Amino acid sequence: MILFVTFANTMRKFPFIISFFLIISLITSCKNDLDVIDDYKETSIVYGLINFRDTTQYIRIQKAYLGEGNAYLMAQIADSVYQDTAIMDVKMIKTSAGATKDSVIRFRPLAGLIKDEGLFSNYPHIIYQSIDDPSTSVKEDYIDKNATYKLVVYNKKSGLEISATTSIVKDVQLEPVSPLLYPSTNINLSGDNPFKTDVTFPAFGKILNLTIKFNYVEYTIGSNFFENKTLSYNMEDFVASSDNGGQKFTYVLYGEKFFAWLKTKIDYDPTKKRYASQATLDFIFTIGAEEFYNYYTISNSGALLNDVIPEYTNLSEGYGLFSSRVKTTYPDKKLNGASMDSLSNGRYTGNLFD
Repeated sequence: MILFVTFANTMRKFPFIISFFLIISLITSCKNDLDVIDDYKETSIVYGLINFRDTTQYIRIQKAYLGEGNAYLMAQIADSVYQDTAIMDVKMIKTSAGATKDSVIRFRPLAGLIKDEGLFSNYPHIIYQSIDDPSTSVKEDYIDKNATYKLVVYNKKSGLEISATTSIVKDVQLEPVSPLLYPSTNINLSGDNPFKTDVTFPAFGKILNLTIKFNYVEYTIGSNFFENKTLSYNMEDFVASSDNGGQKFTYVLYGEKFFAWLKTKIDYDPTKKRYASQATLDFIFTIGAEEFYNYYTISNSGALLNDVIPEYTNLSEGYGLFSSRVKTTYPDKKLNGASMDSLSNGRYTGNLFD
């Protein structure tokens, strides 16, 4: 599944809407007869994160807006935040070794997806979905890991063209001795020896994250009701010094620290029962390209509303991000016997698991 960032989650990352409110407050305190509504200027917001594993890619396209009245109410009107799909032409062009190939992935508007509730209109919720090129019998809506892709968004009415280019991030590389490579691996989190995973950056990978999902089943005593639950434990991010690939890093998971964290996330409840033997771990590696790293870094810079809010975009016009990211998951890893004993009898989680 392609992961893409919605405009609703990026409002704080781009200054034009927030700055509008700040400017209004300053103007009203100084001069009341100044008209801040200028002539209309087309400003688009485009997001796309390409994942080579998926045969369908998605691009999010919206527009910035400014008008008289309540900006939050305007955000609920689809016409305020979406371009007319009839005038938008969206495609990706595959290039290799500097030469453009006869390979074009085209996109069509899709309005059937449901997004989370938020400030911005969710009906219709429009994104653009890749389709096969009707001019060729070859299926083109897949991603070539060894190519570079240029996104082109063209407004046929205004003539505005937006473009951006990204290389494709490949899978994380684990060392051959890594226990995660083997389906039969049981995770050892007991004793003083931590669980280690050695990873190598692929080409074009700039930032790497490991999230460990702890899966367990919670039963309600005296009934047939049970619930599958998951907690996400985020390890540190590693940043490569370049995007050439080949850099090695080691993730170290300390059992005592992990069990202490579980204690803060799971409440003791005498009406509930959980079994250590049913607990599993998913190891999820996420790698982003350099454009994604730049966007991620600036978005998490911690700027406050009274600070200058930084912005990042790799688009030729407007704001947003076009980059690549890939997730590699090693699911359903069981704890070994000693670790299950620590989970059910240890000082942190002994009253939480049987």
